[in-house]
Amino acid sequence: MKNKSFKELDKLYKSLGNIDKDYRNSNLNNFLLKLIKKHKKGGKILDVGAGSGHLIHILRNNNFDVTGIEPNKDQIKYANKLYGIGDKIINMKIENIENLREKFDVITLIDTLEHIKDDQKALKKLKKLLNKNGIILILVPAYQSLFCQRDKKIGHFRRYNKKALRKLIKQTGGKTIYSRYWNMLGVPIYFVTGKLLKMDINSSVRNKPKGILKKILFKWFEKIENKINLGFGLSIITINRY
Repeated sequence: MKNKSFKELDKLYKSLGNIDKDYRNSNLNNFLLKLIKKHKKGGKILDVGAGSGHLIHILRNNNFDVTGIEPNKDQIKYANKLYGIGDKIINMKIENIENLREKFDVITLIDTLEHIKDDQKALKKLKKLLNKNGIILILVPAYQSLFCQRDKKIGHFRRYNKKALRKLIKQTGGKTIYSRYWNMLGVPIYFVTGKLLKMDINSSVRNKPKGILKKILFKWFEKIENKINLGFGLSIITINRY
């Protein structure tokens, strides 16, 4: 990922701040936590592309043994500022992942795989770090047809659909055991602002809603999005066994 993209991601994460204020990330990470608990009752977790440490923060609070890797030093500093977990995140590029020399039961790539030019090569490297029957949990942006200037700006090489992602997993020796779209509300917003109007989408708007609107959005994700597979969404979540 280029330094320019790093700067854009720094701005994005800092605009969002603490996960508890962000209805999207707060509910997403609680949903991912439930998925991990359902498929793995314990064990070691590696979070690839840890960013500001939101998922690591949630997992550690639920007694998981989790380590992160992140190529952006500024993001690691910010994770330490937010949650005091900078020591849990290693400054490392995925190209050097074999240097970890340890095994994990779960590997997570949350909004990460789309930033990697050779995603197939990356998954082949990661599967070597899995214990027997280990899983890789992936969240990526959905629909290549939505690819726009914002994707380029923050360092995305592509967006995905479920079929393409399933094929990629199979090509790297894995099997997809769970797959769904997530964040239905984001699709029309991204389409209108990103594709039609070609406007930059400022993620800080997720902190803007106040009062009853904010409560409605939190409840939507908690009670509807996280519990009902609506069949489409701005992201794809998959669990893959290797």
